[in-house]
Amino acid sequence: MGILSFIPSMRKILLKIHLYGGLAGFWYLIILGTSSLNYNHHFEFMDGKKEPKDWSKIIAIDNGLENAPLAQTLRDSLGIIGWPLFWTFKRDSLSFEFNLEQPGKKLFHYLLIP
Repeated sequence: MGILSFIPSMRKILLKIHLYGGLAGFWYLIILGTSSLNYNHHFEFMDGKKEPKDWSKIIAIDNGLENAPLAQTLRDSLGIIGWPLFWTFKRDSLSFEFNLEQPGKKLFHYLLIP
């Protein structure tokens, strides 16, 4: 009868391990799920407040270029990666504006005043 008297106490121990292990594992799964969602979707409330950075650089360009080659030339000469969005090109006699879509980042706006 020695092993049969041990079974009820062992069952209680295993039940408590399962119960408290599940309670501890629940928080791990919540943190893992939240961090993986933030990694893939970049929630605004998870990011710190960032001030936009403005900078300028003088470069030589050919004014005879069309909009798309001009945007690509500017992108390459500034050392930026991304894709110029052709539907955002705005050009007049004083300026050329375009947006770039960059991987993992939001839309960036660039203005060229020749």
